[in-house]
Amino acid sequence: MSQTVADVLVGVLEQIGVRHIFGLIGDSLNPIADAIRRSRIEWIGVRHEEGAALAAAGQAKLTGRLAVCAGTTGPGSNHLVAGLYEAGREHAPVLALSGDMPRKLRGTDFFQATEPDLLFRDVSLYTQTISSPAQAPAVIHQAIAAAYAGRGVAHLTLPQDVLASKAQGGVSSVATLKPPAELAANEQDIADTERGKKIVEYLATVLGDKSDKQPTPSSSAAVDLAGEPVHSPSGCDSH
Repeated sequence: MSQTVADVLVGVLEQIGVRHIFGLIGDSLNPIADAIRRSRIEWIGVRHEEGAALAAAGQAKLTGRLAVCAGTTGPGSNHLVAGLYEAGREHAPVLALSGDMPRKLRGTDFFQATEPDLLFRDVSLYTQTISSPAQAPAVIHQAIAAAYAGRGVAHLTLPQDVLASKAQGGVSSVATLKPPAELAANEQDIADTERGKKIVEYLATVLGDKSDKQPTPSSSAAVDLAGEPVHSPSGCDSH
């Protein structure tokens, strides 16, 4: 059985460890739903798309790994935006999927038609429409890579007819689609840090000792800048 673009997208998500997609289903997402049915990924249905975006943001923040949410054409995907600001501001890697009308219906005043790429531009590090099966593998890779590299939201607009089309190749370099490695300090860095701490502690001790030896000004005696004692007058001179 030949793979569709939806199969390629879901297959990549499954390969990189995605186990849930949060969303509210609609006609334009049917090819995605069908591909999920044949995968190990679980579709988590919600009552409102904002809840799907917030759930994905929470999962990404807790795990550090890519989380996915989805909405259908028009208001369905529009509602994702409010929740995605949570992921963007908290630097959580989230991939948002917007189902869209078939390409042949663009520009025909189609029911609930919107411009998702414009709408998602402010909240996303990356937003793009998959406009052909040939383009799909590269765009899918770039979207996931952007979400991980920038620790934020990547968005894809998915025309229904493209999702259902026969795929033209798979996504390459899937192994590179992972969270950035945590860089641990090497032994020299640790040694330098410890040396710096000891210097600071030594200076604090020395300066503290000197401070203890300085005379404390009082009402009866003080020391001027030249080190000479200055006595407070017991009263005011009368003239």
